[in-house]
Formats: sequence, C-alpha cells, structure tokens
Amino acid sequence: MTETTTYFNTPSEEWNFLSYYKHRRNENNFTFSFRKESFLLKKNLESRQKISKAKQLLEAFKNHRQHNEDVNIFWNEIELMYLEYEKNLRTKRCHVNISSKTQDMMENMAEETVKAHLATTKDSNDEINDFFQSSSEQQLPTLFSDRDHCSKCHMEINISGPMRFCPYCGSKVASSDDIEFEEFESDSDEPVESDHETDEIKDDENPPKIDKLAFRESHHAIPDNAKMHLKSGKIVEDVLFDFAKDMEHEHHAHSYIINYDDENVKALFTQTEWNELTEDRIRIPGVPREIGEELVRYGKKTLSELRNSVLTSYLQDGTIYDINKHYNQEWIQMAVRTLKPIRKLVYCKLAFRESHHAIPDNAKMHLKSGKIVEDVLFDFAKDMEHEHHAHSYIINYDDENVKALFTQTEWNELTEDRIRIPGVPREIGEELVRYGKKTLSELRNSVLTSYLQDGTIYDINKHYNQEWIQMAVRTLVNLYENIDAPLIRNQYENWFTVAFFGTCIDLCMRDIQLCTDIKRTDAPSLASANRKNRGRSGNTKTRKLTGRKIDGIVYIVDRNLEVGVIEAARSFLGVSDRKYLLETFKMPKTLRDMYADLVRTANYDEQKANNLQVFGILHLGLWIQFTRLYRAGGSICIFRKDVVSHHVDSKFSEDGIKSFLKLMAAVYQHKLIIRDNLRILNIRNANIEPGDDDDLLNDILNVGNYSSTSQSSIERFADSWPTPRKKKRPKSENSKKKSAVKKRRL
Repeated sequence: MTETTTYFNTPSEEWNFLSYYKHRRNENNFTFSFRKESFLLKKNLESRQKISKAKQLLEAFKNHRQHNEDVNIFWNEIELMYLEYEKNLRTKRCHVNISSKTQDMMENMAEETVKAHLATTKDSNDEINDFFQSSSEQQLPTLFSDRDHCSKCHMEINISGPMRFCPYCGSKVASSDDIEFEEFESDSDEPVESDHETDEIKDDENPPKIDKLAFRESHHAIPDNAKMHLKSGKIVEDVLFDFAKDMEHEHHAHSYIINYDDENVKALFTQTEWNELTEDRIRIPGVPREIGEELVRYGKKTLSELRNSVLTSYLQDGTIYDINKHYNQEWIQMAVRTLKPIRKLVYCKLAFRESHHAIPDNAKMHLKSGKIVEDVLFDFAKDMEHEHHAHSYIINYDDENVKALFTQTEWNELTEDRIRIPGVPREIGEELVRYGKKTLSELRNSVLTSYLQDGTIYDINKHYNQEWIQMAVRTLVNLYENIDAPLIRNQYENWFTVAFFGTCIDLCMRDIQLCTDIKRTDAPSLASANRKNRGRSGNTKTRKLTGRKIDGIVYIVDRNLEVGVIEAARSFLGVSDRKYLLETFKMPKTLRDMYADLVRTANYDEQKANNLQVFGILHLGLWIQFTRLYRAGGSICIFRKDVVSHHVDSKFSEDGIKSFLKLMAAVYQHKLIIRDNLRILNIRNANIEPGDDDDLLNDILNVGNYSSTSQSSIERFADSWPTPRKKKRPKSENSKKKSAVKKRRL
C-alpha cells in the first residue's frame, strides 16, 4: 500500500480524523478499508510526532471511530458502498425462468363458478378436474404475450406493461394497453395521479443503462465449472454474455434470466438445445381431489342457488371446526361469499341471461331475413364484462360493431326512420328571417322593434313563440356587445345554461299550451326511478331508489311524463373526448326509460308506440347536437344523432347569425315532437274540429268498457339494463380526505 498522502501538506491546525478520511476517499489509492486506512494514518502521525497536532491526534487514535460519531457515519457509508460494489462482482449462476401465466386460486374459482351453468357437455366434476389438471397436461401459457417490433432498430421485443423500452437501442415503445388506458380515465374532469404512479412514469422516462465494464467483469468472475453446459457443448452463460454485452440498456440476459417468450433469445439456440434448456422439471403441483370436490359444490346455475350454497355449512352435523382439517374449506366458502368480482360477474351475466329468456319470441323483432334482433344483440353482449347499449336493446346508429352483425339490407330495415323530425312551420321561419341582419347595429334595432303590430295586445297563446325568438336573439346580442367578450373566454358549464341556453332552449320548451317545463342542474329522472323501483313492493323497508341525475329534463307538468334530455359540458373537444363519450353513452339509456313510460301511458298500443319518440340535446360549450330515440320493433330502440351539428360563433358575423337562427329552428322542431307525442297519447289536442263532440259523448258513454288487451298491443317491452353501481369510498377515506383540507386562518 502506498504510504504517501497530500493531506498533511495542509496546516496542522486543520487536521482532524473526518477531514483526513474524506480527503483520502478522493485519492486514487483509497482502499475502502477502515483497518488499512487507519493503519496508514497511524504511520503518518508517528512520523510527525514533533508536531503538537499530530501528537494530539495520535493520543486520541485508539478507538477513534467509536468515539467520533461523524467518523463512524462516514465509514458506514463507505462500507455499504463497497459491499454493493462487491455484490455486482459476485459469481452468478444461470437461472432459467420459465414464464407461465398462473392465476390466483380465488380468480380461478370465480371463473369456474360463472362457467359452471354454461357447460352442456360435461358435468361439474369433469370441469373441475379438467381445469385443475397439472401444467404438463395443459398448454403452457405465456406471461409476456404481447409482442411488438421496435420502430427504430426493428428488433422483436416483448411488452409486459403499459410502457417498455427497447433493450437494444433504448427507444420508447408503447403497447396497445397504453392506448386503451387513455379511454378510461377518472370520472373527475382533471385526473389526479398518485405519487406511486408518478414515480413509475418517471422511471419509464429514464430507461436503465448498463455498466458494460462491470457486466464484463462479473461474467469473467464465473468459473467454467459453475456454468451450465448443454449436451451440444454450448455454454449458456457465454451465449447470453455475447448476446447482451454490447446492449446500451438493461435486458433479462444481463441477469442470466431467459424469458421463455423472447424470440430473440430463442434464436440463439437450436430447438433441441432450447427444449433441454427450458425443460420444466418442477411443474405446478396438481390440485388434490378433496379441494376439487369442495369447489364443485359452488358450481351453481343461478344466483339464488349459489347464495344457498355459501350459507350452508361445509361441516357435517356434530362436527367441530378444526383449523388443521377445515381451513381450506373455510377459505373457499369465504372467498365465494365475499369476493365482489364474483358477485358482480355472476349476478350481471346470469341476470341478463334470465331477463332475455323471459322475452317471448312473439314479442321480439323479426327481420324479413328471419333474423331475430334481440337474439343477435344477446349473443353479441352476453359475455361482455362491461356495460354496452346492447344490454338494454338499444342500437346506436353510429356503432360499427353492431352494424357488422347485420347485412346492409337488414340494417336499412332495422334502422328505418319512419317518424322523422317535424318540419318548421312557415310563420316560425318568417319570424326567424326578421333577424338575419348583416351588422350588429341592425340586429340591435331588430330586437328593440316590437313584433306586435300597432294596437295589438300580447296574447301568450298567440305570441309566445315570437317572444321566445326575440328574447333569445336579444340575449345573443347582449353577449356580442359585451366588451369583456364572455363567449370567447372559458366559462363554467352552468354559466352557459344561465347566460345563454336558458333563453335559447329552456324558454322554448317551457310552453303553457303544452303544459311543459324543464328541470335543470342534476335533476333526478323520474322515468329512471320508475324503472329502478319497478319491482318494489308495498311492505318493503328499503328506500325508493333515485333516478339518474341529468343536466336537464323536459317533462309534462301535470302527467309526470318526461320527453327530453339535456346534457351539458363547459367545452367540446371532439367526438373522441371522454366527456362527449360519457354523455352519449348515458343519454340513450335515459331516453329509453322515458320512452318506456310513454309506451305504458299508451297502454302498450303498438300503433301509438311506433309513432312516439323522445329527444336529447347536447350542448358542450357553444357546440350543440340533437339526438332522438324511437322504437324499431319488439324491445329494440334506435338511437340517432343528427348528422348536422350546430355551433354558435363567439363573435358577430353574418354567417354566424344565420347559423344561430338555424339552431333556433331546430330547437322548435324538437318542441313539435312533444306536441306530436301528446296528440298520439290523446293528452292534449289543440284545434278541436266540428264533430268532436260526438266522439267525446261516445267516450263518456263507454267509460269502463275498454278491452284489457288490444289486437295490436305490444306483448312485452323490456326495461333498460341497470347500470352496475360504482364502488363507494369507505367512510375512513372520506374523513381522511376532508381532514386534508387546510382551514383558512382568520
């Protein structure tokens, strides 16, 4: 060991143990050993005994590490660092990791419980035995099943997470799971990431690089007799070393791990060598017969049978529980009873199957080709894990996956629009044309000019629509003239409802002749509540369920009938935006609940039901789209979005005001849908013609003589499928969340 150091060139007044060791750490001949470094220090101090500072340190030299906390901390860090360095140079054995996809036992049991009632060719014992056979009898599954090619170096790589980096060149590679994940974000408008997720993202952005020199030294430290020699003479460790030594980023081969699904590693060996190398000598233990027989007990066909099974004790009469004997039976029964994924999976799929089988064939929609639409949708949706419109027998006209289930002729027959949207009356069109001005000042003069002729007194039954049109245009003029430009700035969702759409839409739908009104801001839907509480009995102690919360509901005041839905948002970011997708998924189900109430009001008269329709309005910022839902036949309903959407310009322009007037005409058209529905239901008929008195007399004389069923009545109209409930946050989490809010100081 070299006994020279430059530390003692410094003034002796500055000498101390800690500064000496820190100085030595930066010198090239530092040994990382306290024993050697302290011995060198003692020799240096003994050679400088004539210096008083050196003599003072020499007297305190004995046990100086224990007596000086700073020195002890310093050397603890040095020794830990050295141990980590030695660990990288330690001899490594080759470990072959055979990747196999084994699910958790409780998940296996859940899957078998759901599949049991679907089996037709095997009994329950055969199913359990087949499922729990040893791994040698099954096809070896794969853990890293997704493969991709690096776009930069074109090497084939395995993707086992949402994001991986190419081990050959280090470029980022996104898997398909990464794309799917973006479509299902949190329900909040601004998703919040946890610290754990943020750390993972940071790690992914910096792929680990390899110390090539250390990897080379660690490989050379492995003796040949400690390596794996194949029968062909090939040494596996050397093959992996040659494969990975020049890689810039970490690969399994650096740790002498062979991924069974890595085609690039497999190409390094012949098929015979690969079979010898990856032979599964251990295998997964088989399931004992008594465990299989216990699992078979829960392979029931209905939810009620499964509930009875978990409530029936597995102990025979008089048997006392013994943890050494009965623990596995206790675990199985508790798993079936408590696992929420099982309850949800069994309930949803079995209940959907039972509800479909309850629909008689003569109540279903039969196409001319012989295809039954309800059965087609059932086969399409029966195995889905998540809710789809098909579960409620709703066909979204824009759903290409559903359209692919039918031929073009069948699709045209199925989605034929027999009702259509009512036309705009000429007097409404002429009134709207009055406001088609070229300048804002001309438009201001128009809204200040009365629509009443001289001497005419306002009559709400005659002039209400003219009043609505002028008020809506005046509201827009005020917003255009505002120097703060409120339509250009970002606003909250409710701001658009109050400041603009309140007069543009709400005032039109609030009609005294039709006796209609509109509820706003998270109004619970009565039609949705009626569907949820359909089977509620009079002696139940459970509370009545609340209907779905809607941004706006158009309803008939004195009949408790809902005919229109309004969904709103603060902005529109395209048809692929999460908010738009959620609203267009939620709206059809709500409209179908409303339509079902109208069908019941019509006493299931098929002729009336075929002419009824309900509508929806989406206003996302200044972007507006209209939708409709009507019955195609049987329990099938068609949901259509208007091809033409409307947009209100944030600044005045001649084309912009024309576009707004077209929007007003579209709003009035959907108001006429309400009028037509009321006439079909004989709720409110305007303009009574001569001779109607005789019809009224006949109706009065025949009160109570109505037949219970009509020749053209609907046999059965299935309700919408209930949306699965969201998992509630535990109270403890809510209290923690509330306590985290800082209180404002006085």
